[in-house]
Amino acid sequence: MTVNNPSFSSPSLQTSMLGVHISGLVYQNFRRTPRYCQVSISAPTGGICEVKSDSNAVPTLRIAYADNANLLEVTSVLTFLVLPGYYYSLTNSGGATIVSWIELN
Repeated sequence: MTVNNPSFSSPSLQTSMLGVHISGLVYQNFRRTPRYCQVSISAPTGGICEVKSDSNAVPTLRIAYADNANLLEVTSVLTFLVLPGYYYSLTNSGGATIVSWIELN
């Protein structure tokens, strides 16, 4: 398994990860402080997005989740913290698309 990590030029930089982070891959927070993340998704009926994070290289603990059981397309925002040293991944299915992915270190 490959763990992907973006490079950051500043410890307090807000960075758009859209197009850098990819759904289904595992990332790790190597910083000594928690990583604040905010992901916006657009989901048709049946669209699902979930974030898992824990100390395992393949995280299994769900820390954020959104789904759409409505008849209309909805936009949801998932906001979560990744603890120092922890791994995290985001998966989307059912036609849910990532609109934005912002991280603050």
